[in-house]
Amino acid sequence: MKKIFKFNLLIFINVILNACAPTPAEFLMGTGVAIAVKTEEQKIIQNNSKDKINELKITRELINKNKISFSDLNITSLENNITIDGNLNNISDYLEVLNTIWLQTEIKSVQSKVFIYNDNRDSSISDQLLLRLSEDPIINERNYSIVAINNDIYLIGRPFSSIEESNAIKHAASIGINYNIHTSFYYNKNHLLLI
Repeated sequence: MKKIFKFNLLIFINVILNACAPTPAEFLMGTGVAIAVKTEEQKIIQNNSKDKINELKITRELINKNKISFSDLNITSLENNITIDGNLNNISDYLEVLNTIWLQTEIKSVQSKVFIYNDNRDSSISDQLLLRLSEDPIINERNYSIVAINNDIYLIGRPFSSIEESNAIKHAASIGINYNIHTSFYYNKNHLLLI
């Protein structure tokens, strides 16, 4: 009887201990999940630091231009997509800010929420050109900032290829013969313009 009791007790203890302890497969799976989570956290931290560096570079460049109105701007970067908001005195300051931002390497897009005093932009022309760029399968419209003022269209950004650049200019020119097209295209140092 004692032997049966001891045997049953050993089986019971074995079941209890095995229920609490992970199997080798569960242990490896848990380790894999932990590594994946840590890797994802490292990517987030790395992206956050790149975004902060972008914000600081752009802010420093704007400060170096010695324009008081640039201090009213708020620059935010999220995975190299820039958002600017705040107030500016005029369109020429706005164009200077856009060029300064696009000049930074690796910028993917610029979204503007800037209020401009004495704003004489023609948003219907900008919207029309943006629509044409978005309908072109070769063009990523997020690569550009478009500003239309009087008879001038400013196309600022980072085309991926010479074909995309050419198509973007053609679409801007197709708006009408009365418009002057001004382009400011920037390329990354490690980015080869595809032909």
